[in-house]
Amino acid sequence: MSTESYERNRVYRISKKYLFVDLTISLIALLLEIIAGLFLAHYELIHMLFVAIVYWFIVGATILGALLSWRRIISIGYALRDDDFLFFQGFLFHKMTAVPYGRLQLVEIKRGPIMRIFNLSSLQFVTAAATANVNLPGLKQAHAEQLRDELMRLAKDRRSDL
Repeated sequence: MSTESYERNRVYRISKKYLFVDLTISLIALLLEIIAGLFLAHYELIHMLFVAIVYWFIVGATILGALLSWRRIISIGYALRDDDFLFFQGFLFHKMTAVPYGRLQLVEIKRGPIMRIFNLSSLQFVTAAATANVNLPGLKQAHAEQLRDELMRLAKDRRSDL
C-alpha cells in the first residue's frame, strides 16, 4: 500500500492475523494458570475456598477473553481524516480517540516475539498531551511502516502551518 492510497475518512481495520496473536497470548496465560493450579494442588492450597474461587475466576476470565477475541479484534479500526487520526476500539465499551496531526510528536513501531512470528506490528503514538495513549495493534509490518511515514508527514505539514 503506497502512501498515496490512503483515502481520507475511510475506515481501515487491523489484520485478521492478530486474532492468532491474541489467542496465542491467551493460551500461554492459560498454561501458566494450569501450572499455578498444579502448584496449588501439590501444596493442597486449592482446597481452601477463597483460593479455589480466585483461581477458577482467573481461569474463567482467561477462557472468556479468548472466546471474545474475535469480536474485540474486529472492533479495532482507524481512519485518517482531514485534520486528525481517528482510532476506535471496543465492542462492549466503545472508545474513540481523535489525535490531531499537529500534536503528533512520535509514532513508534513495536513488535514483540509473538507479533514477529505473524509478521505484525503495533503503532504507538506519542503526542504533546500526556494523557493521549493510542496503541494500534495488528498491522502488517510493511503497512505499519507506510502508515507511520504518512502520519509523520501529515504531522510535519500541520506543524509547519502553525
